[in-house]
Amino acid sequence: MISECLTTVSRLASQMSNNPDVKCPPKWCWYHGVDSYSIYDCYAFKSLSNYDKFAQIKRNNACYKCVNFGHFSKFCNVSGVSSCDQFGVERWSFINGERLKVSQNDINVLWDSGSNVSLITHQKAQELGLNGRDVQITITKVGNKTETVSSKEYTVPVVDIYGVKWEIIACGIDEITTPVEKVDMNVVSCLFKSLNGLHISRPFGVIHLLIGIDYCVLMPQVIETNGNLQLMLNQFGYVVRGFHPQLTSHCYQSNVSVRINHIDITDVNEITSVPRKTIKDVLDNYLSIESLGTSCYPKCSGCKCGNCTPGQSNCTVKEERELAQISHGLSFDSAKNRWSVAYPWVRNPNLLPNNVSLATARLIATEKRLTKLGLGYCTSFQNQIRKLSKDEIYSYKRPIFYIPHTEVLKPDSSSTPLRIVFNSSARYMNFSLIEMWAKGPDMLNSLFGVLLRFRENEVAFVCDLAKMYNTISLSLFDHHCHRFLWRDFKVDIKPDHFMLTCVPFGDKPSGTIAMLALKLTAEMSKDEYPVATQIIVNNGYVDDILGSCVSIEIANELMKQIERIIGRGGFKIKHWILSGNENHENPNVKMTKREKEKVLGIVWDPHRDRTEVIEGKVSHYDWDSAVSTDIRNEWLSYFQMLFELQSLSFPRCVKVEGAIGKPMLVIFSDGSSSAYGACAMGIV
Repeated sequence: MISECLTTVSRLASQMSNNPDVKCPPKWCWYHGVDSYSIYDCYAFKSLSNYDKFAQIKRNNACYKCVNFGHFSKFCNVSGVSSCDQFGVERWSFINGERLKVSQNDINVLWDSGSNVSLITHQKAQELGLNGRDVQITITKVGNKTETVSSKEYTVPVVDIYGVKWEIIACGIDEITTPVEKVDMNVVSCLFKSLNGLHISRPFGVIHLLIGIDYCVLMPQVIETNGNLQLMLNQFGYVVRGFHPQLTSHCYQSNVSVRINHIDITDVNEITSVPRKTIKDVLDNYLSIESLGTSCYPKCSGCKCGNCTPGQSNCTVKEERELAQISHGLSFDSAKNRWSVAYPWVRNPNLLPNNVSLATARLIATEKRLTKLGLGYCTSFQNQIRKLSKDEIYSYKRPIFYIPHTEVLKPDSSSTPLRIVFNSSARYMNFSLIEMWAKGPDMLNSLFGVLLRFRENEVAFVCDLAKMYNTISLSLFDHHCHRFLWRDFKVDIKPDHFMLTCVPFGDKPSGTIAMLALKLTAEMSKDEYPVATQIIVNNGYVDDILGSCVSIEIANELMKQIERIIGRGGFKIKHWILSGNENHENPNVKMTKREKEKVLGIVWDPHRDRTEVIEGKVSHYDWDSAVSTDIRNEWLSYFQMLFELQSLSFPRCVKVEGAIGKPMLVIFSDGSSSAYGACAMGIV
């Protein structure tokens, strides 16, 4: 059953407007304590900011509606503001020292605790004059059929009954749900003692706005229950959800129509497409890697495609400034052999709100999904976090922000099958950490150059750095902007508060920080180990270091030197892989033996020292599921081609055995109006 919570936003004054016992005192300035002029004529009060005005109203127990003194807002009988049965986008606010009605746009709201996104109809957004940014909506319909459409993300300003303004980030959609029927709510006042006979009304008609748990701080809270009917309350008024036999519209009907959709909102910049690969796709991908560096740039003169415009620099002025900011924040502790960093903030972090309520809601959802992982998830936190004491939680006065976390499973990875990712792009009250940091330039080496040097000489070696990002410590200021909640799946207790102490994977500047720290570490030893330093600087690609040399002895010495160099910066290597059939032993480094290793997208057999075209993977159906004939025939054809390609491989080393000096590449080409061809031949 899908329960609906519909805002009634009754200001209580509708029942008190005719009460003779409630009287407003003479108009006077309670801000200065004088009766020579009213609060509406007080220049000092008018000059205050909205925040300070509300603070003064609260401190002096004045009415939030009429700003007079001597009664509460729920008993206010000022005409024009005492009754509104629907949600007002902009209501009464004391902006310039007078009661100003900003807008009369009333909209119906659906509070949905089962949705992690908020929605608004395009029509209502246009009526309100809202401008949005482009996003993509993926809608999963009945039958698990998905449809992706373009939409807009709007910022909807709303004001609660206390005059506090909120901004709701909502995605546009043509229709949120079917129109809501009118319900006779007269019986509700008798069902709940908390109402004291107060009549509340329930909106009906088209739902204009849906607010989900992305604004869980606004979610109505249950204050009284009667059977399957609940009375709730939030900043915008009373909400009723559930059903009751005395509510006529909830009576059982013989014919019931149900429509269920699941909607996922995705930023255009975060869309990742994973197409189904065919044999041709796999071969094209492999050959594209093999042909790196063979295409000229730009591909044509007077280019009109826009994809190969010449004259582009490797780094923009903005990226240079961001790199300088990141470099300034990096510091090295020679006593601990460890780097630490102060993050490059481009927006004022003091504006960040405390989003612990959002982190709590995300934690509950994560726990439900990760129960089967158990302690495997918990142990992944070790050496990266610190638990906060109660005094630290509440006494820290500088910016605080909580980051949701989730898992990324990589079953095919022997080194990191489970990776914990912290979602710094999570948005709360229009704030997202990822928008407040500088990214810096692309610090990656040329993939073509790295692979070419890896395939240059007879003996190859590869290493993988252990938790490269987590090797770098965060500053104390950034610790508290990386708080998170966890309780080891003990759902009956309150979660503990933790904070990250090192750079996590997924932050906007993480990649630039980690690679810059690694290169600066290598530069420390360039005079002592020049060759090994060049390998780290030029042949590193994220957390992989590749190299090749002419003999096993030189390879062993280079591996030892590389470990020694990066160890001075606190970096550690998981293991080394060395090419060749022999059982190589090196007591100075940790070696591993694998039949196959994936190196920057290439499947490498280190024993035969050859690269392969494909790596076979099989996805399993449930054993009780029947596979259709079309899928079965397709798989049989696919496996047949896999077996045919099983023996297809190429030597890793591009140098011919016994070659002396540098090779020469000779190219022959010819063409006509109907066809053309080319042939490349290497001469050694």
